[in-house]
Amino acid sequence: MKTKTSFVSVLVLGVALSVSACAGLQKLVVVETEHSDVVEMKVSDYRFEPNNLQTYQGDTIDFRLRNVSARDHNFTLIDLDGKILQDVDILPGKTADVRVLFLRAGAYRFHSNRDLDSAMGMKGLVVVAPSFWNSGLRQGTAAVPAELSTIESRARGVFRAAEENAWPLVFSGVDVIVRNWDYYEVRTPVDSPQRDLVYAMGEAVGLLEEKSATLERDREGTMRAANDVSWAVLDLIDFYHPAVPTDIGRLDVLERRIIVDLDLFSPNFIAAENSMGRLKTIWKILRPSVVARGGIETAVQFDAALAVQEKALLDKSARVAKREVSRGLEVVNELGETLRKTP
Repeated sequence: MKTKTSFVSVLVLGVALSVSACAGLQKLVVVETEHSDVVEMKVSDYRFEPNNLQTYQGDTIDFRLRNVSARDHNFTLIDLDGKILQDVDILPGKTADVRVLFLRAGAYRFHSNRDLDSAMGMKGLVVVAPSFWNSGLRQGTAAVPAELSTIESRARGVFRAAEENAWPLVFSGVDVIVRNWDYYEVRTPVDSPQRDLVYAMGEAVGLLEEKSATLERDREGTMRAANDVSWAVLDLIDFYHPAVPTDIGRLDVLERRIIVDLDLFSPNFIAAENSMGRLKTIWKILRPSVVARGGIETAVQFDAALAVQEKALLDKSARVAKREVSRGLEVVNELGETLRKTP
């Protein structure tokens, strides 16, 4: 899998490359409707305006096509199977009304079938996002999608498998991550507030697939890439306001990052110390929530683990630091269980 970006990449790059450079896709117009809405579309020589629309599965758009040119034009809408859904002629100076109910999510192309019109760039695109995006999910109030939870879990598994050189487990874990990411990504609409996070996640998944597929079996690269996927997916999970703070997962990621930095022929103590600094900052924010849920004993255990780790890093003792990081990861799991309790 190559680097991916978002729903707009999958649909617009795949479909809009057929849109001539003469016209190009204009600024996106999102049609926010509960049932139907009117889109005023100006039809001129070699141009629809607007020609780049997004709506939602199950919604209806009433296209009001106003031909402002001295030539007759046409509006042909193609469905997801390549069949003609609408085919309407618009005479010079006239207006034609076309109603379309979009029952399936995907990319619908439209063009004028008149001589030269399409070749000169008289084309456009309607991206139909899945219906659930027109609900609480768009505001980040829905449950965390199962695909993201699966990716978060499998990324940790891939890290451990790579650490132990268990490559069959690495390959199967990466495959699950890629398939779940593909499923999630293509359902993310063009105007999603997640778009930057989706791009970052696509980059991380692409890198993981690349590192794990190398013939020399890049152990360190795969471990780092799996960790980067973990961080990126936590950023996406944040969007859904999960009950358990994602910072607990970031503690895990940073501890694993220290393992990688120290698991070298020449340990990178500077990088490990930087990760430790970020880890302590996150823990300072998260600790009161743990204590509030009755986790004072576990919090003290993690304080102690961090103190020993920090001293080992200052002493440049990779062996002791790695041992305490392993202990710290066990305590992080207990912290997660504590945070699942109702305060």
